[in-house]
Amino acid sequence: MLLHTARALALPAATVAAAKAHCDALDKCAIPDLEYDTWSHGLPTVLKVHRLLHLRDAAGVASANLPNPFNSPVPGSFHGDGKFTREADCILADIVRKGDKDHSEGDGSSIHAYHRAGPRKDLHFDPKEVRAAIVNCGGLCPGLNNVIRDVVEHLSYGYGVETIYGIRGGYRGFASTSPPTLTNTMGELPCPLPRQQTTAGALLGRDEWAPLRLTPGLVRDWHREGGSNLSSARGGFDEEKIIAFLERHRINQLYVIGGDGTHRGAYRLAEAVNKRRLNVAICGVPKT
Repeated sequence: MLLHTARALALPAATVAAAKAHCDALDKCAIPDLEYDTWSHGLPTVLKVHRLLHLRDAAGVASANLPNPFNSPVPGSFHGDGKFTREADCILADIVRKGDKDHSEGDGSSIHAYHRAGPRKDLHFDPKEVRAAIVNCGGLCPGLNNVIRDVVEHLSYGYGVETIYGIRGGYRGFASTSPPTLTNTMGELPCPLPRQQTTAGALLGRDEWAPLRLTPGLVRDWHREGGSNLSSARGGFDEEKIIAFLERHRINQLYVIGGDGTHRGAYRLAEAVNKRRLNVAICGVPKT
């Protein structure tokens, strides 16, 4: 898979070796022991639910507490069915139950569980103030363009978000200091792939990893194409450069598409923004 990615990006051997070394180091990154809350849930055993840190607590800012627009479903639109994920909803770590075995832990009084992902009834961010970014890292796999397209369309049509950046070339794309590449009035870009330099891009002095301004018009047919139109790469994780990028572009929602190593990086990034008390949400989208 690393070789596949290197060929896709036409990276020199030295760069591939450095990326692999960085990736290996990230894979060995230790994640602290998880903290849990205990819920009775009316069950014989107590659920140990992985504790989540709310932005209102980490960043010290008040939530917007605006009603989710999905509460008013409109036929044929991107609105949902009005059903929301409750704070008390959870998923068991082991969903396979065997009657002849005790699945509880330790003294038999608890079972591990995790908060269920999904839309909440109230929003922490005011959609008018959201500035989002999407990045995919690691090896290529089917469906990357589908995920990017769906995130852009749901943010745009479902929530009215106007500013969405596509980070090119995986984590290393955050090192770019160039202004975003803009689309034309039809939401089209002559050449969205980063390593194919266009005349217009050269005249504007943009580098090959300049962020891409994503619009529904631009990503409209991305689900028909393979690979990733944002490109992808292993390694390149630099916490300080990523934080600097987020602050420079005032990004407050970051969607990270990747596998184990990528999500270890996302976890470190979430810890970093929390320590800095930044009002930034890090959302992991699993792929492998």
